[in-house]
Amino acid sequence: MSEDSTAGAMILEARILADISQAEQAQRAGTSPAAIAMYETGKRQPQFDTLERIIEAAGFDLRCIVAPPDEQDRQYRQWAATLPDGVIDDFNTAMSNRAAGLREKNAKANRRFGIR
Repeated sequence: MSEDSTAGAMILEARILADISQAEQAQRAGTSPAAIAMYETGKRQPQFDTLERIIEAAGFDLRCIVAPPDEQDRQYRQWAATLPDGVIDDFNTAMSNRAAGLREKNAKANRRFGIR
């Protein structure tokens, strides 16, 4: 997940990772492409159950955790410590750049078709 953890950013990231369009995500979630666009741009905020449904439509689970670290966290930290310096940062940067590029591509397509 990127540093921007707003609902719109989560919806956009899930859609990009799933490699689906706003229309396909909307159809799967039972909402409109316009609603997806408004959530992604922050013009509207979905209710929690709507956010969960949209994230699941992209094939992901919405997990909100405020808890002490568990065994999975410990195992992840151990695994991450075995990687060369910068690998995780490089991966996160690459994913952020990909997301930014796809947002721009999506914005251009929206402008081309007159979608705001």
